[in-house]
Amino acid sequence: MDMTIDVNAVNFVEHAELLDVVLTKMQPGHILHVDVADTEYAFLKTNDELFYINIDDHIPPYAKRDVIAFINGHNPYEKKASRADITAPQTIDDNIDDLLEAYEHQQREVYINRTIPAIDKLEGIAYDLADAYEMEYRANPTYENEERMRYWRYMGAKHWSSKADGTYYEGPNTECKNRKKEYEELIRKHREATKPANEEHRKKKRIPTNEEIDAFIFIGLTGSMIAYPILMFIFLMVVVGPKG
Repeated sequence: MDMTIDVNAVNFVEHAELLDVVLTKMQPGHILHVDVADTEYAFLKTNDELFYINIDDHIPPYAKRDVIAFINGHNPYEKKASRADITAPQTIDDNIDDLLEAYEHQQREVYINRTIPAIDKLEGIAYDLADAYEMEYRANPTYENEERMRYWRYMGAKHWSSKADGTYYEGPNTECKNRKKEYEELIRKHREATKPANEEHRKKKRIPTNEEIDAFIFIGLTGSMIAYPILMFIFLMVVVGPKG
């Protein structure tokens, strides 16, 4: 089956005969969204596996047959899915751009009118960004994607904690501290991993070529030959003094 057809318009629960082929043809980075009861589940295609990514931070791998069984009722609700459709990988980047714009706008709103509902919305956008970068990281596990993922998790927890307005609450404050620690630990490990290479680069000194050494010697000898008569003339003028 050609993935260039409008797969985003197809509900594969209603077209079950296509599901097996489509799951095989899905490219790394494609996401299969599955609605069961009132919950949306997302399976990210990476290489030959699909990953179930959004329940209680528990992320077991799902093979194709497991996903089909999940859609057909082998899930926490034991109900057949009402929807199963695909999001192409480029929409992840588009979504991140939209979320970043929304976050910036909501930051201004919080600055103008700092209310609990306004902070709630900012917190939600931060967590949406964390989820979006988690998808990016699973599809492309680079330091940059992990750094963004952990940063936005920390920001979400920070906004949650900020709603206490200085009052200590165990849940929000602990979550914020833990997310901050995770983020700072990642940064520290990355710096330590890159530090030896940076130090080695700084230690390397450039060795002059033979041509450069010859040029330095020539300049030194020429300078001394020119400077010697001048120095002698100055010396004689000082010691003997001018005649006449």
